[in-house]
Amino acid sequence: MKPAATLALLLVALAAAAQAPPLEISSEPLPRAFLQRAYSFRLEASGGVPPLTMRVAAGNLPPGLELASSGRLSGTPTDVGGYEFTVEVSDSAQPAHSARREYRLKVVRPLAVTWKSPPEVRGRGIYGSAEVMNSSETPADVTVIIVAVNQYGKAFVLGYDRGPMGADAAPHAVEFGATLPMGRYSVRVDAIAEVAPRHEIWRDALATPAPLAVTAPP
Repeated sequence: MKPAATLALLLVALAAAAQAPPLEISSEPLPRAFLQRAYSFRLEASGGVPPLTMRVAAGNLPPGLELASSGRLSGTPTDVGGYEFTVEVSDSAQPAHSARREYRLKVVRPLAVTWKSPPEVRGRGIYGSAEVMNSSETPADVTVIIVAVNQYGKAFVLGYDRGPMGADAAPHAVEFGATLPMGRYSVRVDAIAEVAPRHEIWRDALATPAPLAVTAPP
């Protein structure tokens, strides 16, 4: 290409870059992600000289997610937690312009069970309460079973609950407890959600870190 033509193209590119609106990334918050469920969200950018390219400039995405150069954030999260990262968008100007924005993405379990009152020995039995929460956007039919398993592997039912839970419902408490034979017991909570609209089954579980000893005879 002749020098004059090259200079002309450069002047056109410089003029286009000068006339382009400022480059920026949308400040819209990221919707939360759910453990082991497909996630997809597009980060929007505007201004600059197209085409635009995005990348993670700092921080870490949740394990299992990737950011495409087009701005599509997708994948299946494999771990819960809060993740902070910075996205940079660059345009095609010569030299390129860039802009950055920080994001936070929270990965939660769609169904989660926690101790409300951790199990404890009271006299001749074990008693406590658990909380189950449907954090998703989909109603579910939830079953909760609490058992105490002794040192011989024999299980005793301490509590049971079943019923519908709405989307993003408040935590539901399940009280449990029973008189037990003398022995050392591990207490376990199992929560299972049947999600008919999505044809899915969600599970979560909780267990005591150490056995509890019932020393008084029933």
